[in-house]
Amino acid sequence: IGDDSIYADAEILSMVADVLLDNGLKEFIIEISDVNYFKGLLIEAGIDHMAGELRDLIQEKNYFGVGELLKSSGVSDAQAKKIMSLTTLFGSGDVLCKARSLTDNETALKAIDRLEKIYELITKMGFAKYVTFDLGMLGNLDYYTGITFRAYTYGLGDPIVNGGRYDELLRQFGKDTYAIGFSITSEQFLLALERQHINVSIGKPDTMVLFDPEFFELAMGIVREHRMSGMNVNCIKRDPDKHMDNYLEYAKRNNIGGILYVGDTDNLTIIEVADGKQTSVKISEIMN
Repeated sequence: IGDDSIYADAEILSMVADVLLDNGLKEFIIEISDVNYFKGLLIEAGIDHMAGELRDLIQEKNYFGVGELLKSSGVSDAQAKKIMSLTTLFGSGDVLCKARSLTDNETALKAIDRLEKIYELITKMGFAKYVTFDLGMLGNLDYYTGITFRAYTYGLGDPIVNGGRYDELLRQFGKDTYAIGFSITSEQFLLALERQHINVSIGKPDTMVLFDPEFFELAMGIVREHRMSGMNVNCIKRDPDKHMDNYLEYAKRNNIGGILYVGDTDNLTIIEVADGKQTSVKISEIMN
């Protein structure tokens, strides 16, 4: 927030790559565009009022549909050809050179300048192999104001990451400043990990505090003590109809490393989930 520089754009793109790599994905592509190139071409042709209709057709890569719409608008063949090319302007960094050659519009050329500079920064950071361009990827024109991007991985047709620059969004919340960000579609992301047989470490194991109802207040004291020390704690009331083995199985399924069982006022039973080993300690010894 508050930074409209190419460095902020490059940083966000590198964050996307880092998130995917850190979670085990090695084969993915981040497609980048800039809505201002599209807007510049429409301004040049004098049809910026048709942005909404053209956006949908271009994003669908509907070359002939774009052509028919432009023909009905009375745009010259030369201008129509430029706009129709947006359905095919995708690929490596060479696409930017081709895009530059198609127009003299200042808005469109500034968009290409920015994309080239961002690509240069991304290359220096070592992420160029994950980046391609698609100037027909336009997103929501009422939302995005500059670069837009999506990340894809094999085995899925839908993006796992969506993002871009939305410099006018915060104005709706009383703060007129620049902003860029992204979102991860968790369902698609988890599906990608599953299909690619990638196991992800989910961090340090949790601890379960299991208590009999009459020792609720004592159990809450233990829970609070452990949470304040930075531990992840699950608190569960013991069902008298369930055996301790039921809770051990639950713990194994949910990345819980140990169970602290509060069954009386003085002693705490520590149960190691891995082997079921039990140790009794004085509650006074672990509090404070």
